[in-house]
Amino acid sequence: MSVLVNGSPTLEFGMGRGLRQVIFKMPVEVALIIEKFQRNFLWGDGRVKRKVHAVKWDEVCKSKHLGGLGIMRVLVKNNGMLAKWIWRFGKENDALWRRVIVAKYGIQENRLIWSLNNSPDDSFFVKTELKWDSRTLKDAFLRVFALAFKKSGPILEFGRWTATGWVWDVQTRRVLFDWEKNQWHCFQIFLVGISMLNMYYDALAWNLNRNGLYTVSFSRRGVEGI
Repeated sequence: MSVLVNGSPTLEFGMGRGLRQVIFKMPVEVALIIEKFQRNFLWGDGRVKRKVHAVKWDEVCKSKHLGGLGIMRVLVKNNGMLAKWIWRFGKENDALWRRVIVAKYGIQENRLIWSLNNSPDDSFFVKTELKWDSRTLKDAFLRVFALAFKKSGPILEFGRWTATGWVWDVQTRRVLFDWEKNQWHCFQIFLVGISMLNMYYDALAWNLNRNGLYTVSFSRRGVEGI
């Protein structure tokens, strides 16, 4: 296989067996070089003569309905294509490549977003949806939080589904003292009052597209703020 650079073929290189796809974030320097080739082609610039650029490149790269030519900035397109893999991670639950990533990095199978770090706001003890008297569980049950074996993680890591429904399973590092049991009982009563439903499934939706599907071309709308 060979590649044409300025009309001249490069040295041939082999692709090897199978299809190889590389996912990487393009360096800014490379993106600027590619856009320079695009500008030279658009304005007819050569190595010797440089013509007047009648319109700013930022205006040229705007969407057509905003007065541009619809040329997507290289970095915007690169980021959009990388985001497409995150989108596919949340959609293609049975794909082999997704199962390999989940197994290799220990990611929860039901996670929609490819993330190796749990967000602090998504943690069970500080989740805004779970509150006792307008306080998070961490603030309302300080002693329980201090003794909890697991202090962070999504809700699904603090319980399990059984044949009869959801069962909470918050474990402590040691046996509780008598003076700690009162707060622990209040904590248990609070959890019993929370119902968990297993009949609905979360799904990703791209709200900038009417059909809810993510595409690289629609990703530019988020950048343009429309």
